[in-house]
Amino acid sequence: MSKNELENQIFGIKNNLTKIEEGAERKELYIKNKLYKEYAPKFTEIESTLQIEQNKLGNINRKIEEENRKTEELLSVKKELIARIKEIKRKDSDLNKEKTKKLNAEVKAIGKEKHTKMNVISKKIKTFEKELKAISH
Repeated sequence: MSKNELENQIFGIKNNLTKIEEGAERKELYIKNKLYKEYAPKFTEIESTLQIEQNKLGNINRKIEEENRKTEELLSVKKELIARIKEIKRKDSDLNKEKTKKLNAEVKAIGKEKHTKMNVISKKIKTFEKELKAISH
């Protein structure tokens, strides 16, 4: 083979390679466009659904946070009420003890007064009984 024939064959082979590359590029572009057209609406639908679900989740999270704040507020009010109830019960108990102490003191004083008066009267009775006995004999 001559130099020219070899060069022509090399040129022809290079030309075939170029055609194969161009054909592959066209096929690749065609497939990319075809798949884009096929999947783009599906991706759009999924993205839309995802956005809706994320919004719902955001709303739920906000509601949970609100409920947690309300729960914390209620727990705070509960703690305050428990503290006030304990204080009121303590005051009630203290007042009861004070009343019982005063009642016992008053009852004791009445008992002492009664005992003292009874002793005075008993002494008078004994004196009168002695006088009566003395008169009777």
